[in-house]
Amino acid sequence: SALQFLLVVIVPLFLTGGGVVALTMDLLDRLSTGANVEDHNRTAEVVSSALDASQQQLADLLIDNTNWDAAAINLSAPEVSFEFFEASWGIPSAIGTNYDVVAAVDKNGETIMGMAEGNVLTANMNDYLGGHLFAMLAELPANNAQPRTTSAIVKTSDGTAIVAVGNVVPTTRGLDLGTSEPRFLIMAKFMTSEFIAQLGEKFVVKNMRLLPTGQSAPGSWPVTNRFGDSLDELTWDDRRPGDLTRELIQPTVVLTLSVLMAVLSAIAFLCWWQFRDIDKREQKSSFEARHDALTGLLNRAAIVAETDAALAENFRGVCVLFIDLDGFKVVNDTYDHRTGDHLLCSVAARLKTLTPGGALISRIG
Repeated sequence: SALQFLLVVIVPLFLTGGGVVALTMDLLDRLSTGANVEDHNRTAEVVSSALDASQQQLADLLIDNTNWDAAAINLSAPEVSFEFFEASWGIPSAIGTNYDVVAAVDKNGETIMGMAEGNVLTANMNDYLGGHLFAMLAELPANNAQPRTTSAIVKTSDGTAIVAVGNVVPTTRGLDLGTSEPRFLIMAKFMTSEFIAQLGEKFVVKNMRLLPTGQSAPGSWPVTNRFGDSLDELTWDDRRPGDLTRELIQPTVVLTLSVLMAVLSAIAFLCWWQFRDIDKREQKSSFEARHDALTGLLNRAAIVAETDAALAENFRGVCVLFIDLDGFKVVNDTYDHRTGDHLLCSVAARLKTLTPGGALISRIG
């Protein structure tokens, strides 16, 4: 039947085509999303490397300032010269090109002298650096013989900053400083919006920026330090190569899938056309097997089968009438067989209109 053909052929055909379309689009979406995620993760690695490079850059700058005879002599003196400190480090802190805060401390972390953005800084440096100064000092030699530096990102009293700490060591060996107590120099660079933007441009991270404190965004990257502190959130504009790839190949994919669906539709139409043709032929064959070719009445085999069925259903029996046409042979012989055929068809039509409902008419021979 048509319903069976629809359920067995047409529906599975279009379900298969629809499944191919859905799977293809899902694969395209997965590839696009995967490429975007992978690029975002790679960019996060670049951001992490950029912050590490900034720490190393500040540490390298610091060691140039701590491995210096004048610095060792002045910071070891009983009274540190403010003029020397300001000229050497205070004025550059006001400019803010390389660092914003500079301070000299002793081995106990006590502030000897400090300046922040050109202004005198008298704060306790351990408190100012979020309680991490002592941990950083512990990583340095407790003498003034070998220059070393250490760096970290910490939350200062004035904001998140890259901090480097180094012990002050004279360049000239054996230089008498008048004391064996080590001195340490601290430099800090605030991670301002301008600093982050410049860092993004340097490392080709588009529109890298800090999120306001306490805010987060999908895909943002948390800034943490080696002490386990969560500091700020960084975000940027992803390049989203997956979207670009999708835009390039999606028209081709859509065209290919459209052609596929058109082919499937054509196949379905041809199948339906063939089915209708076969169904019509089967119906015609079935009709011809049970009906007389000339009059369209039931043939001998059909009326016998219908009579048997009627007797099986009604034990009281059925009524059967036999009708013959007298003089029919004369008609054929006188006018020809075509006229006889018209006569038979006319009689069959007349009988159909005269028989009550439910009666069957057959041409026996």
